[in-house]
Amino acid sequence: MDFNWEEIGPTKKKLVVETPAEIVSARMNENFRQVQKQAKFKGFRPGKAPLSMIKRIYGPQVEEEVTQKLINEALTEALEQADLNLAVPANLEESNYVEGEPYRFTLSLEIKPKFTIEGYDGLELTREPVEVTEEMTDKRLEQLREAYATTTSIEGERPLQTGDIAVIDYTAYVGEEALEGGENPSYQLEVGSGNFNPDFEAELVGLSKGENKEISVTFKENHYNPKLAGKDVRFEVKLLDIKEKVLPDLDDEFAKDLGAEFKTFDDLKEQIQSDLTRMEEQRVEELLRSQLRDKLLELVEFDIPESLVQQEVEAMVANTKFNFSRSGLSLETAGMSEEKLKEDYQPVAEKKVKTNLILEKIAKDKELTVTEDELKAKMFQIARETGQPIENIIEFYNQNNMLKSLSHQVLTEKTLNFLIENANIRDTQDSSESEAEGANSESSEESKG
Repeated sequence: MDFNWEEIGPTKKKLVVETPAEIVSARMNENFRQVQKQAKFKGFRPGKAPLSMIKRIYGPQVEEEVTQKLINEALTEALEQADLNLAVPANLEESNYVEGEPYRFTLSLEIKPKFTIEGYDGLELTREPVEVTEEMTDKRLEQLREAYATTTSIEGERPLQTGDIAVIDYTAYVGEEALEGGENPSYQLEVGSGNFNPDFEAELVGLSKGENKEISVTFKENHYNPKLAGKDVRFEVKLLDIKEKVLPDLDDEFAKDLGAEFKTFDDLKEQIQSDLTRMEEQRVEELLRSQLRDKLLELVEFDIPESLVQQEVEAMVANTKFNFSRSGLSLETAGMSEEKLKEDYQPVAEKKVKTNLILEKIAKDKELTVTEDELKAKMFQIARETGQPIENIIEFYNQNNMLKSLSHQVLTEKTLNFLIENANIRDTQDSSESEAEGANSESSEESKG
């Protein structure tokens, strides 16, 4: 085969291939004979149908099969000769098959960049201490109280106060036009929370049940809902009811209501502190890994394949859509556009793709691989985290051809762990204590002087 490379860009190439006619003819004839052996036609014994009939009937099918195999073989050989790796699957641009002539075709390729990287052994990193304070525990307990709070309508004619739950009907207008989707009956909001709009909520204070009011609000230019961003909106509001939150007491009964595993309030508090400690450990570890990734990005520069970045952007957008759908929402109802989302995700995707390519290179340099036991361990971890039987997880990855992707994920984690194990990690708590001791020592020397 004859290979002719053409540079299109830093990571883009064209490959023009010509396969000699005799090789193509031999492959075609071989395939036709295989088909002839298996073909069954009325009036002919199995395998005895004329080759001319086989070619006439099965010609297009055999041509497609043979040319596809030739393309795959040529691509593999060309990449090996040039020591190149595909970033994404190759795209067939031209294919010119004429019987009895050399087979010529053109592929457009996006190639992973070639680069060397040094200085990643013994990276200087800092790690925050894992601290769980009483304030953090109390905050979590208050969040639980809020989550299990009940509401009750107030008695009497008391006007609405900050902290109350207002039940309102409202219609929103921009100018004289009713805003699309701006009508909301029996809407409940906590006055003073700022969850709706601070200015709007402040204007509700003092209203009595059954009272109407017009409220005008100017929304900021960067408001998440483009229908409201930068606009002067007039609301026609009617207060239907005033409710107040009733928070449960933090006692043994409250703890028991949260689960049979809690016998006392102290049991609940202990579990919260344990959960907070685990979350803090995960946060500190992720900060360390993020710091490591940033350090790696500083060590080398290279061009990033555009297709990999776009794939990452698409995956991030799809994940965002999925998370919204789980809450019964969509990008549109949240006032977001897919185009804006892609624009926002672009730099994040570029950083992630570059980091992954660096980690892939380090894994290759250090000859790190993923064993079958490590892959199984990862699937067991996924099963535990999702509450699914391990058989379901294994079946899912096998049926969806995702084992390679999972293996790559495990290798990335293994490479990050390798780099952290070989890094010089300084705990910020230790450095603070050292600085304090140094300052005390200097102060002591000065007093002696």
